[in-house]
Amino acid sequence: LLMQMAEAGVRPNIVTYNTLISKHQASGQLDRANALLESMRASGVRPDVVTYSSLIDGLSRSLRHRQAERLWCRMRELGIQPDAATYNIVVRMYVRTHQLRDARGAITDMAASGFVPSPATYSPLLAAFGKEGDVHALVDVLAEMQRRGVELDVRAMQAVASATAA
Repeated sequence: LLMQMAEAGVRPNIVTYNTLISKHQASGQLDRANALLESMRASGVRPDVVTYSSLIDGLSRSLRHRQAERLWCRMRELGIQPDAATYNIVVRMYVRTHQLRDARGAITDMAASGFVPSPATYSPLLAAFGKEGDVHALVDVLAEMQRRGVELDVRAMQAVASATAA
């Protein structure tokens, strides 16, 4: 597509690149998605939060956690501010790697940045503590949710139920 656009004299923009990157990461073609990031930079199009979120999510889902975490750090070094979706992706990334303290830290950063964590933010963390049988940590997270006015959704309730049944 990029070659066809170039032949037609059409310069790809941020939407073009983000769409292609998202498509490639969703289909598991992460090396191609990363190559598009480099192509994007080389062509003078500045990646944004959507670009990085898509790549971080794809890398994390593909168990390429170190790369995902490096990209997360790079994004912030470049001054690209995460949005709520990015924070949710990062929380899931840390939960996948059993870095539960870092997951909680991401939630704290999220709130400090003005975003309200949602049940979807907390559910992976609750599920991880439930799976580990760490009822104390689970109750602590529930108390934090209550302080922030976040209500339990079905996934969060399932995590709590499975922890208390163990």
